[in-house]
Amino acid sequence: MSSHVTNGEWTAKLIKVAAGEIRRHRDRSGLSAQQVADACSDDYGLSMKRSVIANLESGRRPTLSLMELLVLARVLRVAPVQLVIPIGHEEEIEVLPGTVVRTWDALKWFTGDAPLIRRDGQGAELPLDPRDLAAWNSGSSPIPLFREHDRLLQARQAALTTAASARKAGRDAADDFKEMQILRAETEERRVREIERQIREGRAYMRQQGLLPPALPADLSHLDDEATP
Repeated sequence: MSSHVTNGEWTAKLIKVAAGEIRRHRDRSGLSAQQVADACSDDYGLSMKRSVIANLESGRRPTLSLMELLVLARVLRVAPVQLVIPIGHEEEIEVLPGTVVRTWDALKWFTGDAPLIRRDGQGAELPLDPRDLAAWNSGSSPIPLFREHDRLLQARQAALTTAASARKAGRDAADDFKEMQILRAETEERRVREIERQIREGRAYMRQQGLLPPALPADLSHLDDEATP
């Protein structure tokens, strides 16, 4: 959905949304405007008076810097995107001048999980802008690669835990149950090795794309050593 709107009008709408979310999360956390201002100053070195918070929430302050947004999100213990996109509280947001989309679609675009999806009046997805589609299909965003890397690390840890539990159960079990637990442990250990292979290959692909892979746990540092020519 699109309509003509000036940049000034759009900016004012975004600040109003952010101000409303700051107030919502401040109320939820039970913090006063003074407490939020003090935490910004004392914990993060961002000089902010109580009046700044009050004026922002009341609409009298028409600006919000990126630095302020990040520090306020930290003080309120929410993700910064929650102060920008009112997920769960509003159905739509004007995410770009004249471009109104569902808040969930906006959040997925903001976090790199999907290209920007627009819908018609009945809620059906409109065709993607060819430039958006080309960029998405090219893998220009590293975020999916990093999400998959994180998922594999979690899957490996789960498999290690299951294998260790099965090994322990096998040691304590009667003979007719011991073999089943040993087989279970061996299956999970093979899964660990397969996941490690996927992690190693994924990190190699990241480097091929000119990306710096995320840090590995100490017990997996050998994966990078094995990948070094």
